[in-house]
Amino acid sequence: FFSYISPTNIMSCTRPCSIRGSNLTDTGFNSFDGYLYINLDSRPDRRKAIERLLDDMGVSGEKRMRLPAVAEAQNGHLGCVRSHIKAVKLAKAAGWQNVMILEDDFKFSKSPPEVDSTLSTALRHLPPDWDVIQIGYSSARLEPESVAAVARRTRHAMSSSAYAVNAHFYDRLLSEFTESERLLELDGARFDHVYCTPFALDQQWKGLQESSKWYTISPAIGMQDPAQGSDIMAQFWQLHPSCQQWWDRELPQPKPPGSGS
Repeated sequence: FFSYISPTNIMSCTRPCSIRGSNLTDTGFNSFDGYLYINLDSRPDRRKAIERLLDDMGVSGEKRMRLPAVAEAQNGHLGCVRSHIKAVKLAKAAGWQNVMILEDDFKFSKSPPEVDSTLSTALRHLPPDWDVIQIGYSSARLEPESVAAVARRTRHAMSSSAYAVNAHFYDRLLSEFTESERLLELDGARFDHVYCTPFALDQQWKGLQESSKWYTISPAIGMQDPAQGSDIMAQFWQLHPSCQQWWDRELPQPKPPGSGS
């Protein structure tokens, strides 16, 4: 993936970078050093949709980059985590102080001005050493106390569709993703096809969410587009042996279609 890094598509900080921005174009959703959107080569429709979203939010071409998703035909969860590993490694190699990572089926449920206002408020009031700000999420368990009525501490929130990471947290997140990758490889050896698993990255990061300065934007301003469907789950996923293990053993309830990539 390092072949995708070039001087023309990496924004370098020649001045002290601030997530809070110094002018109108560097606030709200535009507050971050870089934007990576994960997109399968087989989904040009989704690429157009996520690029339109970034255009609507005013994210310049020099700050954003398409990251070709890793395709794993028999284990989409494995392809998902490998794609996110590539994204965090790329942000680290680029020297970005923070990065916004998006999957190509993410969409905002609020208007651009509302999104910008919400994120500007969050960044003004969150501690400067926040670890992750999760925008896209589902099945969330959040702390009751709100930060400026726009964000809450996260205990567990699924979906890796849109989240920002601070640079000091890259390595911890990579460690968690690498463990998810290892466990998903073991799942792949057990089943011909993996639909249900307790080791998907947004299940695996639960412990990290509970122990870190991980915040979720709440009330929600975005989500995975339900109209896009899922590239991981099949229509009758509940009947697959990898899903039957959930019903036959005392395991957490499996992820439903649309809760991952």
